[in-house]
Amino acid sequence: AGSTGATGGGATPAALTSSGSIAAFGSVFLNGNHFNVSGAQITIDDDPATEQDLQVGHTATVTGTAAVGTGLATATLVAVRSQVLGAVSAVNTGSSSFVVLGQTVKVNSETSFGSVISPGDITGIHTGDLVAVFGAVASDGSVTARRIEAHRAACKGADDAPATPGHRINRRACRTLLRRRL
Repeated sequence: AGSTGATGGGATPAALTSSGSIAAFGSVFLNGNHFNVSGAQITIDDDPATEQDLQVGHTATVTGTAAVGTGLATATLVAVRSQVLGAVSAVNTGSSSFVVLGQTVKVNSETSFGSVISPGDITGIHTGDLVAVFGAVASDGSVTARRIEAHRAACKGADDAPATPGHRINRRACRTLLRRRL
């Protein structure tokens, strides 16, 4: 699920903003649009990143221009944002879910896992793990995960991170994790 909006028309490129989960690469495919991201500013949870840091399942908002009617676009900004970041407080392998900061995260067959999580399924998630979850927030507040990563680097600047709806950061867990230098 995601959204796309374009303005402009004719032979000139149209401004385009698209939000959703990254579906494929060859630059980035999002909501049916193929974005060339070379030269784009890329951030993950407000930290500078590169195209190589992007992963299928990351939740992104891409801003750029599109050749109208072609499905081809050039990105100027790729902003990836996790829906929840913090320590896992409970895991229920039977229901393929876990809890982070009081928020239920649901795992399904379409969920991808970062390479640090082993095995790459719900059994690789343990109480106390610090994770970043990318996905869709349901009306009940749960997150259906498209990607789950053990996320150490995203803790940089956690004390300064804005408290925005749908994005939770466990600042204390981040400080502890960074002190361990993992």
